[in-house]
Amino acid sequence: MVKEHISMLLMLGAAKFVGSRQTVQELVSLSAELAHPEGTESRDAIARGERICRRMSRLVPGARCLHQAAATRVWLAAHGVSSEIVVGFRHQQQFAGHAWLELADGEELFHDQTRFHEVWRG
Repeated sequence: MVKEHISMLLMLGAAKFVGSRQTVQELVSLSAELAHPEGTESRDAIARGERICRRMSRLVPGARCLHQAAATRVWLAAHGVSSEIVVGFRHQQQFAGHAWLELADGEELFHDQTRFHEVWRG
């Protein structure tokens, strides 16, 4: 269990570092290159991955939704789960962007219930 937390923390830190030096598309592409599902998909791994990422994000200053999605995508792949990063925008009183994960069955992780217009996925 500690190993899972440490691996997620390292992935979040790497995603934050790369994300500060690359475009959104480059970070998403890199996470796709690194995310090769191995083993059998586990529903337990999905909930555990999201929970661990939220917990470890508190230790990485400035870790945002895109960093969480990229790190969790790679982490989940190591546990047999395929996913895609989705990027969307909305304009209510002000312009806002958001990134989340979508699993093969359509389940979404890190996606709050407000409406974001999907503009890109990878």
